[in-house]
Amino acid sequence: MKKDILYEAACFYRDNLENKRFRITAGKKGVLSQIDVVFLAENFYHLMGMHKLKDLSAVVKANRTAFYINVLNGEVKYTDICDSRYKSNTISRLKNHKEMLNILKSKEVLLKSLHGCFSGVNADYLMTVQIPTSKRGHLFFAKRDAVSMPCSFFVLPDNIDKYIKDGTSLKVLNVEEITNEAREELKSKNTPSTSTPAAKVPATVGAAVSQPTDAASASSTPQSNNADLQPNPTTAQPAVSAAASSMFGNMPTVQAQNPQSIHTKQKKNDNISE
Repeated sequence: MKKDILYEAACFYRDNLENKRFRITAGKKGVLSQIDVVFLAENFYHLMGMHKLKDLSAVVKANRTAFYINVLNGEVKYTDICDSRYKSNTISRLKNHKEMLNILKSKEVLLKSLHGCFSGVNADYLMTVQIPTSKRGHLFFAKRDAVSMPCSFFVLPDNIDKYIKDGTSLKVLNVEEITNEAREELKSKNTPSTSTPAAKVPATVGAAVSQPTDAASASSTPQSNNADLQPNPTTAQPAVSAAASSMFGNMPTVQAQNPQSIHTKQKKNDNISE
């Protein structure tokens, strides 16, 4: 039986990153900087590039947390999204999903944005490390009140360094996972009053997609030079099976398992095409 790379990525995220908080300490010329990074269930959707599948309206409009839960439950599979013309935006992320944790553990370098943006990626921080096969992993974080959230992840050839030049380099001195006690303190300060309702999805999948209200999917994406990512607009859009359409369109309202995942604005977004 062929492995489902979407399910494998979700399981790894659940076991290693979901609901975890990491404190990154970095320094330069004797001046220390410290940021706390929190990985929530809702972040998986964006980190794996699901927002890039803009010809699959059911996926684009899906509730982020519900999508992630349905992947873990086996209700959403890679075969449900692989017909997208934009799947090249997700395949590399899914295949290299373990590099997110490796980047954190590498303690190689932390870049602080000079202008709140890294060559089209709206982020405040970037951790990057060289990985096997002459490639470089990039993990971006955006400030959200007292903590930062992962807002983008991808792997590129090592000779592409356009993101590195947009930040000032800090040496990572330590990366530690914050204890449960510290996380409970954070939860108590961000306890929501209601749960996030699941997004309503039109019955027609593959129709013209209006801009979602979720800021993480706001369309300010600059034009890419990659022909694979700019398909002919006259090309027929792939259809998703009726079962898959129903699956996406009836995502349940998710009760808050982690209070941080509710009522948090997705302030920053991934505006690249890699």
